[in-house]
Amino acid sequence: MIHHSINYSNILELIKNAKKIAKEHAIKEYLNKEKEKLKTLERIASKTIVPFLKRRGFELTLRSLGEYVVSNDEKAWSLDFLFYVLEKRSELDIRIFDERDHPEILKFVRNKVYTAFLDRFLFRDLFDEKDMEIRRKYCSFVKKIKSKRDYYILDSYKLPLNHFEYPVFFHKLGLKELPQHVLAQIKGKDVIDGGAYIGDSALILEELSPRTIYAFEALKENFDMLNKTIQLNGLRNVVPLKKGLGKKEGNMKIMPFGSASFLAEIFGEDAGESVEMISVDDFVNETGAHVGLIKLDVEGSELDVLTGAKETIKEYKPVLVVSVYHRGQDFFEIPKLIKELNPSYQMKFLNLNRASATFERVILAFTND
Repeated sequence: MIHHSINYSNILELIKNAKKIAKEHAIKEYLNKEKEKLKTLERIASKTIVPFLKRRGFELTLRSLGEYVVSNDEKAWSLDFLFYVLEKRSELDIRIFDERDHPEILKFVRNKVYTAFLDRFLFRDLFDEKDMEIRRKYCSFVKKIKSKRDYYILDSYKLPLNHFEYPVFFHKLGLKELPQHVLAQIKGKDVIDGGAYIGDSALILEELSPRTIYAFEALKENFDMLNKTIQLNGLRNVVPLKKGLGKKEGNMKIMPFGSASFLAEIFGEDAGESVEMISVDDFVNETGAHVGLIKLDVEGSELDVLTGAKETIKEYKPVLVVSVYHRGQDFFEIPKLIKELNPSYQMKFLNLNRASATFERVILAFTND
């Protein structure tokens, strides 16, 4: 059992459990494929074959439509997580997080290992009762989305695409978990929205009454949609910036993939869209922004962006909302980096998507200064 840290030996324990589940699933897969044959056999010898198999614990029912199927991108990120731990043998002391978040952290790590090994699960293998309760609320949430002539609407929020994600519009980016006095400190300050996509997160960040929201979106197609969202909602304090955030200024290639666009370096020099990059520190030095919050969901580049924001974080101690569910290094290294930059940061680990086994897990970091 994992108590205070997540380390190499913990992961090995989870791998053993995953292998056991994999073996059980292999048996079920075989039986499911033989379902039609077994139906015929039942008609011929229902009093012998079926009881024989059931006595040995083999379930003959078809797979439920409620099964959880691991997507290709979730599989890729889970494998990255597993390989990182096995290669680097990194360790994370979870006591730096709020104690109430420990069960969610351990469940996330377990699910990362399991989804690296298997493609399909029964929900009970990955989710708990709270997950299932909130999933039911998601159903009501989705029904509220309305289609207009050239946009979609949810309550008072308008988007040019039907992209009302749970983390943003249901969980409000996790900002509801902040103490009231911390929320009050953001008012009138500037916000950095890294990975602004089509401006969905800007709609929620605008409710904090910041002075300016600097919405960074590097891809042209997304940037055009971002501007439409600004127009649809009459957002006057959102400044769209067609740039990506990173360690330093320069240019990089990004593969366009909607809200999950990512660095194209693994596909070679000719792949992807060339985008302009800038670091948070350079941007703050150029503009004189007084940063009260930094939100980052940049598909596995979060650690690079934080590295390029060290001076800003040290000086302004902004609230940080940072995704840590992509790369293995994100989960292990980002909490350490935040604590190194300012030991007074309090950290919460939040699950902002109860419909996913591993996606949309973020660190919410803040100080009481």
